[in-house]
Amino acid sequence: MGVCVNRIGKIHTFTTRHIPLYFPIRLVAIFRILPFIVRALRWTLTPFPNSWIYNWLVRIENFHRAGSRQSQENVFKEVLHYYPDTTRFVVLPMAMEGIGHGPVTDILRQEHDDLANLWRMEKYRDRILPFVTINSAMPGELDEFQRCVDMGFVALKLYPQRGYEPSHELLTKKIYPICRERELSVISHCSRGGVFRKGWDWDQRDKVSRPDAFVPVMDEFLDLRVCLAHFGGDSEWRDYLTDGVDPDDPDGRKKNWVTRIVDLIGSGKYDNLYTDVSYTIFKFAS
Repeated sequence: MGVCVNRIGKIHTFTTRHIPLYFPIRLVAIFRILPFIVRALRWTLTPFPNSWIYNWLVRIENFHRAGSRQSQENVFKEVLHYYPDTTRFVVLPMAMEGIGHGPVTDILRQEHDDLANLWRMEKYRDRILPFVTINSAMPGELDEFQRCVDMGFVALKLYPQRGYEPSHELLTKKIYPICRERELSVISHCSRGGVFRKGWDWDQRDKVSRPDAFVPVMDEFLDLRVCLAHFGGDSEWRDYLTDGVDPDDPDGRKKNWVTRIVDLIGSGKYDNLYTDVSYTIFKFAS
């Protein structure tokens, strides 16, 4: 579920109750009701362990197994099996209602409340760093953000592919100023793929998630701490490790999200820009 660097892990603890019924496609609803179908399909493809469809089915099966836990606490307890006792965890909620993939059982407010209750447990209090998330394209998000900040949530998680730009007016006019005032960091999804708004093609998703989507924000809020999550993501790392950057292409380093993040951090202009890695970067087998 996450990666541990310097005894800090970054994880999700949401369950199937927080995921839209038809995400990413309507067929998934059948897998939820009859999960043995995924296991059966995966078993038939066992002779082809390096095929993309086999790896995809393994990931779907693993996500379903984790998501079928009854609560965020159950997910968190499972994660604890694999980390030292001194590890602390950044816990990132996901706002998935209203993105066009059907209903969710537990809306974002409930997800935040459950995370807050988990954090308040004495045995977890010193191990969890709760982040608030919002979808700025949805109504009432400013109030929900402020509510969580008042409860003590320590930072903001953004996932622009759910339907908004990092420079959305609600963020720049209301949310980021509060983050700056309260010294809250902002972490934003910065890799290709992941949760997305229904109807958005790859170009739209990449446009709002790419490293340069945050440049206007950082130019306006130089003292805002920003983390571009996943260091560009597994596909960009594969491209970089396989092909590198064409020295004859003047825009080559900007096209690859890994090198673009490196260059933004190394530019000396954005002292409060960071990145992180995730285990999914290295999910490919070859």
